[in-house]
Amino acid sequence: MRLSRLVGLTVLLTAIVSMIVAGSFEGAWAEEEMIEGAPSAPESAGAGKYYEFSDILIPHELKLERQKSFIYETAAFTAGVLRFSGRVEVKSLTDFFTESMRTDNWTLAAKFTTPEVVLLFEKPNKRAFIIISETTFATNAQVWVAPFMGVLK
Repeated sequence: MRLSRLVGLTVLLTAIVSMIVAGSFEGAWAEEEMIEGAPSAPESAGAGKYYEFSDILIPHELKLERQKSFIYETAAFTAGVLRFSGRVEVKSLTDFFTESMRTDNWTLAAKFTTPEVVLLFEKPNKRAFIIISETTFATNAQVWVAPFMGVLK
C-alpha cells in the first residue's frame, strides 16, 4: 500500500509540475463514455474499452469508480488517475494490461510484484503506472498517466 501511494504521489506531482510549466490549468471531468477517435477494441473479444486515456484499454470486467478518479486535460496532453474495481484474478488482469499496452505501443519499463502489482509503461512523451491490488471481494486497478518531458538536469 505504501509503494502504491508513493508511486501515485510521484505521478501526480509530475503532472502538476507539467501543468505549471505548460502555463495552463483547465481540469476536466470527462464522461464515462468511450472517447471519440480512440482506437477500437479488438474485434474478437470485446475485451474492453478506452476511457479518457485513448491508448489504454480497460477490460469490461472492471467498472470505473468516477468519484475516486481525476482527469486533467489540456490541448497538449491528458493526465490523471482512473480507478476501477471488479471481480477478476490479479494474474489475468496483469497479463491483460501487459498485452494490451504492448498492442497500443507502450513499452513495459518495470514490473514490481509485492502484495500489489505495479506496472510501469513508457512512451516517448508520457508514462503510465498501473497498480493492481486485491481485497476480499474485489480486484482494484489504478491507472495513472502523466506527461514525460525528459530528465531534469
